[in-house]
Amino acid sequence: MRGAAEAIALTLACVALPAAAAEGGPVRGAYAESRAGVAYIAPCAAGKKLELMDSPGARELRRVFAALGGARARTIFVEVIGHREGDGFHAERVVRAQAGGLGCSEDLRHVTAKAGGNDPSWSLVFDENALRFQRIGDRAAAVFPPLGSFAERAGRREFTGETDAARISVVLIREPCEDKLANALFPYRAEVKFGWRTEPATNVYRGCAYLGDAAR
Repeated sequence: MRGAAEAIALTLACVALPAAAAEGGPVRGAYAESRAGVAYIAPCAAGKKLELMDSPGARELRRVFAALGGARARTIFVEVIGHREGDGFHAERVVRAQAGGLGCSEDLRHVTAKAGGNDPSWSLVFDENALRFQRIGDRAAAVFPPLGSFAERAGRREFTGETDAARISVVLIREPCEDKLANALFPYRAEVKFGWRTEPATNVYRGCAYLGDAAR
């Protein structure tokens, strides 16, 4: 799985944060630490590094950076809840972090959720056009028409779809989820029950997930 980002333009008057952040959503960008131990976040396309102010969220970012190989990686992509204060950034909570992946180039404006897992490898993309699920070895993805968003209840997001070709049930549970192959931490644990009509049984696939801007 790979990680994610979206940006808005830089104005001459001030550094603009991504649209999702302006609406109370997460801020996406690159996190780094200097040799002197000073931590920074550079919001996607904002054009300026903001020094992290001391806070529980900033200390959490330091722990996550170390866990994802901070000794080897110069920067990691992060998605955090927080806000700018002058030339500083006050981080409240880490939503997602990944060493590598698409980072700020990922467009999540029309995406509800993305998920994936390993052993066997599978991926899921749920956007405003369809839900697409694909396993390694499948000739093509199973496509389910959009039937609205996930049903939400008690920290869970659920979706069920069915076509003439396949059936699927998706549950996202709000729990930290580590994908060691992707070297990433995600906010949801994913469980997918899927089967083609030609298959004798429905199989269960487990992995991690994160939300796009269309889910907020």
